[in-house]
Amino acid sequence: MRIVTKRLILRPLAPKDAEDIVENLNNINVSRYLSIVPYPYNLKNAKDFIKIARKSRNYFGIVLKSSGKIIGIIGLMNPDS
Repeated sequence: MRIVTKRLILRPLAPKDAEDIVENLNNINVSRYLSIVPYPYNLKNAKDFIKIARKSRNYFGIVLKSSGKIIGIIGLMNPDS
């Protein structure tokens, strides 16, 4: 699934997204609100998460079109319910 708007793209996560995810989650102002995310967050954490996300197919990256960078992630819970 891929959704494109004027500013954003919602798409499955890819291995190339690992560095953007690390950069976002190593911001204490972001990570302090995420109880299950370790801080500091490293590249191995991101790669492991991406593998899980790709297998489950329930997580999507939010990409800022102008930069091509991941600015967030959204996960669907119980999509078959």
